[in-house]
Amino acid sequence: MADLLEDLVVDETEIDRALLREVLSPYVRLAKLTGHPIPTAAFSQLSAGGKIIVYALARKAGCALGLMSGPEKATPREISEATGVKNGTTKPTVIALAKKGLLVSEGGSYSVPNHALPHIRDAIK
Repeated sequence: MADLLEDLVVDETEIDRALLREVLSPYVRLAKLTGHPIPTAAFSQLSAGGKIIVYALARKAGCALGLMSGPEKATPREISEATGVKNGTTKPTVIALAKKGLLVSEGGSYSVPNHALPHIRDAIK
């Protein structure tokens, strides 16, 4: 008889690719050679927090597709340079997003945890 607690076990490395595509498609495309996000016109309409989340998700997608050679996580400075969000805004925003569980911090770099994907759509706008 299988342990009933087995139903609670999930693979934290598993990504809902369909949801990731749905969330990202209005805002970015991924460069074929580098995997780096290329913003669409809709990206500029996002709040600072939305831009940061979309950028982090795009890095996740680029890594999942094997297009990006670098790590999925990014520092506030890298996020700021890539999104156009001022560094003075990026730092407190990534901290606030991490407190909400939408980003995780590891060694001063941030990424979106896979388990946050279902909750992230509303946080982008």
